[in-house]
Order: sequence, then structure tokens, then C-alpha cells
Amino acid sequence: AAVLACQAGKHVYVEKPASHNIWEGRRMIEAARKYGRHMQVGLNNRSSVNVREAIAFMHGGGIGALYMARALCFKARDSYGMSSDSEPPATFHYDRWLGPAPSRPYNEKRSHYNWHWYWDTGNGDTGNTGPHQLDLARWGLAKDEHPVSVYSAGGLYGFREDTGAPTPGKRVYGDVDTYGHDKTSQETPNTQTATYKYADGTLLEMETRGRYTNHEGSQGQEVGNLFFGAEGWLEISGSTWKAFRRREREPFAGSKGEREGNHWGNFLEGLRADKREVLHADIHEGHLSTSLCHLANISYRVGRSLTFVGQTERFVDAPDADALLTRTYRAPYIVPETV
Repeated sequence: AAVLACQAGKHVYVEKPASHNIWEGRRMIEAARKYGRHMQVGLNNRSSVNVREAIAFMHGGGIGALYMARALCFKARDSYGMSSDSEPPATFHYDRWLGPAPSRPYNEKRSHYNWHWYWDTGNGDTGNTGPHQLDLARWGLAKDEHPVSVYSAGGLYGFREDTGAPTPGKRVYGDVDTYGHDKTSQETPNTQTATYKYADGTLLEMETRGRYTNHEGSQGQEVGNLFFGAEGWLEISGSTWKAFRRREREPFAGSKGEREGNHWGNFLEGLRADKREVLHADIHEGHLSTSLCHLANISYRVGRSLTFVGQTERFVDAPDADALLTRTYRAPYIVPETV
């Protein structure tokens, strides 16, 4: 849709994750540049006043030279349950909703919101909440590049293997029902860890925990970022931050209250100025950060560590991993080789 919009002469605000795979993310950059369109990715933390202050603090040497960042996504999610295939609702244009994904019978558990948990349409929580936190981690580390290696492992834990006695449904975010420990048809992992290494040895860690867990940080973060430098460490939690010097337990710097930003407003500012550099999350930034999600999932799916060449966006001696850099597109929803 983003490529088609650029071809139609439209500027684009595209939600995260910016792409379903790395190959089409690169096509999005090419389309934006070729047609002179502005493309902002919905990584809204980029426009938070406090977050921007924290990043500037680190880039200015606030905790010394950074050597590692840790992205956290601790969201306990119950089973989304099971259901049989059925006919889609009469008002639901199911073919268009599927878009480039393979054609398959309609199933409500693979539909609205639940699409996150199936490889045909989603990327799991690593590609759902993960893009926000991985983007902050990469931004804080000042890495305008892909990592050179990735290793990810995990699985789907905490649910019954049989149907068992059904749990009463509980409506949650996304307007879907969840069912405790019931069996699920979910494909993506609910527990996943990934480690990335950059060319200079800098480390980026990501952890997704989808069941019950302790939290991290000074006051127990569920979703956020931790940064580690030669002189201390810093945490970003939502739109607040704190920095700690060496082994000290009290912060020596941090945000002064809640100060949000307006990411949609920033998009409009970029359009009015007609300057790409005004955008806080141009598609180039969105592609690099979204690619971290995809790299983790590819390593998880092939079951081993991978070496990645950022210049060509291909893996080294890993044809099975290269196959997951793109997909087989279903006509007519095809992203062309040349946009």
C-alpha cells in the first residue's frame, strides 16, 4: 500500500512494523525516493520530548561510551483460543484484507488483531511492540546500519496442549477474547530473546516475554529500554528516563515530568517544510529498526545464528534464511521488483 501510494503521488504515514519483510522494506525506501514522497513510520517515541532529551543526553556522553542496549517487551498474554474455519462476515472484504498473504479459509482467530500471531500476516510481539523498543535501542546506540550477526531463540509456552476445560473469555486490547491457559493456534513465539552484534562489537539485546515474569529497571519496567555505558546506565520507560552513575542507586539525571510529543504533527511539519530531515522517523529509520524484528524472527525460524551483510541485505551462506527475506506475493497484491 505504501508503494502504491507513492506511485500515486501521495505522501505516506505508515504504521509499524513498516514492512512484513526486509525485501519490501527496501522497496518502500526506493519508492519514496524515486517519486519524491515523504514517508513517516509510526515509531511515535521518536517525537517524545523526553525520549529525544534522553537520546541527546547519551549521544552527548552522559553515561560514557555505549556498548550495549536492551529492548524489553514484557506483555503477559493469554491464549487467543481456537476456532474452526468459517465464512467471513458479509461486510468483510476478506480477499482485500488478506492482500499479498496466501489465500486460506477465513478463521476468526487469524483475523482482526489476531493476525499478529501468524507468520502469513504478522511478526509476533517481536514485530508488534518490538519495533518501538528496538528502534529506541538502535537510535540510542547511534547505529545507522544493520547488525552483522543475529541469534534468536524462544518458543510458545504456558498453554495447554489439549483443549481441556474451557476458560471463560476475557476481552482485551484489540477487542478480542483471551482464554487463560487454553490451547491456541498461534504460530509466533510468546517468549523470545535475540542478540545482535554490530561491526564495532556493540551489542543490542531484545527480550519478549509473553507469560508471567519479573520486570527490569529501577522500578520494574514491562516495556522500555536499558542502555549501558562506560560510566553508568540509563533507562527509558514510556516518556520518562533516568540515568545512574556507575554503581550508584539514585539517578543523577533524568526527565522532569511527563512531556509527550506529536508524531503525526511532526509528519505534517515535514510536509509543510518539504524537507525529509524534518521527519523524526523517515522510512530509512523505520526500515532499519523494523529489520531488527525480521532478523530476530528469521534466526528463530531457521534455528541458528546468522551472519548478515547490510550492504546487500542478504545472509552469508544461508539460503533458507535468505528465502525468508521476502515472500511469494499473491496476485494482484504484488510488490514489484522495480517500483
